[in-house]
Amino acid sequence: FKLDRQAATLRLARLAEGTMVEDDGPPFGPTQIVWPQEIDGVVEHGCTLIWLHGMGGSADLSVQVAERLDMRWCKFIFLGAPLQPVSVLNGSVTTSWFDIDTLN
Repeated sequence: FKLDRQAATLRLARLAEGTMVEDDGPPFGPTQIVWPQEIDGVVEHGCTLIWLHGMGGSADLSVQVAERLDMRWCKFIFLGAPLQPVSVLNGSVTTSWFDIDTLN
């Protein structure tokens, strides 16, 4: 399954809105959302950052990034890659956005 740019853009928009549908393709792994925090009694949403972790990573571990950056005005969407076999790991199953067949 491959997403073209238009399909990927639509899928991410639906994810951000919470309106994913079954036709959007294979599911992501677990997704975490960190919402903007209150600053001086006001919640100000200044940006949205969509974060993709590295091979073998997870959305859960990536949430620590939001805490360290201290960007309280930012909405973070941490997507989790699906579990799939990775050729460079001799077909071992891990979280990966795509197959990697060589490190060269």
